[in-house]
Amino acid sequence: MPCPQHHGKHPWWFTTAISTEDAEVEYGDDPRPDQWCLGKGSLICEMRDGPPANARLIASAPELLAALESAAELAEGAIKLLRQLNMESGRIAAECVLRDARAAIARATGGNAS
Repeated sequence: MPCPQHHGKHPWWFTTAISTEDAEVEYGDDPRPDQWCLGKGSLICEMRDGPPANARLIASAPELLAALESAAELAEGAIKLLRQLNMESGRIAAECVLRDARAAIARATGGNAS
């Protein structure tokens, strides 16, 4: 979501906060310009000194994790098939994809690659 106070003043202020979909900004009686809160919803994280692409990446993390899990599942199936067909170079390539997908899943979830 855009920064409620600084939106439009700088390109990076457009996507500085990631919130739940039901978030609603409220302004209180505080005269300071940066005083706002969420009257509804939750703030997930706030971006500081980074490009807008980082905010979009964080916001899309659940979909990216699901895509990695699907890629790992497909790679496992491909490995089995390529092993049956005795296609060694293809199997090795699929194993590399599987290894990378599992490592990324482990980094994203704080777990171990399985």
